[in-house]
Amino acid sequence: MRELVADRVPRPGFNQWFVPGVEFSGGLALLFGVLAPLAALGLLVICLVAAHTSGKRRIIANMPIDRADYVDDVLYLPEVLYLVMLLVVVLAGPGPLRLDSVLLGAP
Repeated sequence: MRELVADRVPRPGFNQWFVPGVEFSGGLALLFGVLAPLAALGLLVICLVAAHTSGKRRIIANMPIDRADYVDDVLYLPEVLYLVMLLVVVLAGPGPLRLDSVLLGAP
């Protein structure tokens, strides 16, 4: 809760339960391949907000010495790696072994 308040996230009481719920359900959807592009899109939005709020604060705490060091710190954030992986799922889809295609027989 303190981190949400420090990052000035609106409605921290609501978001302290909503965000982990979306992360958990989106992660399960990605794991089982059920509506994976939609789940990846929701997680992508959460990662963007996390990188903009908490990630920015962590980068400033590292005190980058110049612009190149700042970009290096941004690329070192785990949220950025998650963004790339989720973007691949959103754009390319979950693949042929997803659970919804196995259950529904869809191609």
